[in-house]
Amino acid sequence: NNLRTVRPGDIVLVRFGVQVGRGIGIVRKNDYQERVNKNSRLHVFWLNKAKGALGGQTRRHGFESAKEKTIEAFRLCPEYEPTFELLDRLTQDTHSKSRPFGVREKDLPSEFTVEHARNRILYGPPGTGKTYHTVRHALAIIDGVEVQDAKHNSDRFHDLRFKPKPADGQIAMVTFHQNFAYEDFVEGIRPVLGEKDLSYELRPGIFKHLATAAAKHSDEPFVLIIDEINRGNIAKILGELITLLEDSRRLGREDETKVALPYSGEEFGVPDNLYVIGTMNTADRSIQLLDTALRRRFEFIEMMPDTDHSLIPQDVKGIALRKMLRTMNERITLLLDREHQIGHTYLFGADTMEKLSKAFQTRIFPLLQEYFFDDWSKIRAVLGGNRFVKRDVRNAIQDAELPDEEGMIYERLPGSDPGWRDPAEYRKIYETGERGAQEDS
Repeated sequence: NNLRTVRPGDIVLVRFGVQVGRGIGIVRKNDYQERVNKNSRLHVFWLNKAKGALGGQTRRHGFESAKEKTIEAFRLCPEYEPTFELLDRLTQDTHSKSRPFGVREKDLPSEFTVEHARNRILYGPPGTGKTYHTVRHALAIIDGVEVQDAKHNSDRFHDLRFKPKPADGQIAMVTFHQNFAYEDFVEGIRPVLGEKDLSYELRPGIFKHLATAAAKHSDEPFVLIIDEINRGNIAKILGELITLLEDSRRLGREDETKVALPYSGEEFGVPDNLYVIGTMNTADRSIQLLDTALRRRFEFIEMMPDTDHSLIPQDVKGIALRKMLRTMNERITLLLDREHQIGHTYLFGADTMEKLSKAFQTRIFPLLQEYFFDDWSKIRAVLGGNRFVKRDVRNAIQDAELPDEEGMIYERLPGSDPGWRDPAEYRKIYETGERGAQEDS
């Protein structure tokens, strides 16, 4: 019950037991005012996360309104003295007996207020962690912090997942594909199979469900993640939402815009507290170009391969994995383009020859085949001419007057061949270029 009374702008003193202080924060949002369940949180801007001795002057456990002795115990703690000096400056006009401290939102320092783009797309080659990073982006929006300050917390992300019936949670996720339609996303008439007959019902899509919940809880941020956003027919899926997603046309903005939905006839607008995060694989040749109108409404964040990522092993049996990946991507960029590089996640955890061999055979080599449309000479060039691509120098058509190269036969090294587990073949990928450079010099 005490949690329900906490308001945005209140100060929270955090302690462990009665003698140990654990931090001081300003309340940004209180979920308990609206609901009390496992997903509820007290959201704060941390002013101080230091641990300090309180001298045994606090008296009770649990959540309670801080009385004079508790406040004095925190104030006298050396670790918190600078924080109380700041609070005294911020709250000089808002002191009262019932609320000894309180900060109005407009008085918060600028570093405590983070404005996130309403629409953003993470784009880049496959394997760069775009979908993985949507978790951090979503939690940063929910908590009102910078993305770099948010932690990747899969459990919390799962707890916040949105459920339409009954409406609960703040984060929804959907994947676009060629068969995904407006009726799946916004609303549509869908068949309902009964015991003896077939009927139809008007059914809202995931976006309408989430927008409705966001409109009801306008003080809470809601996030929709659209994975593979450019794999669907954007114009058909979004329809009139292309207009409504624009920042200036959101509900409550100066150019607030509403439309009548084609199936239900309901007046509909996009709440300002609904954020959209998309992911886009730049190497997918099977998709249409992203709609120009949508490009104008989204902020684009490029995610390229990080060849020095800490989860890529430094050395496996004398193979410099990071250098090997960097060399392969340099060649792919020269032979094709920078959007078709190999992402760093393909080599995560490849700390043994068995794991490295499996990563190459089942993920990296098939990706190269897709990139170059089985142009084996280019695949061989990317791999530094190692044994992974077998080349038969015999002319395939014995009687035809063809140059040797035209009659060349290329084959992938069989999976059972020990060459896939030979460290020398992997070193050859980057040593080939080094030898050539030394010869030129």
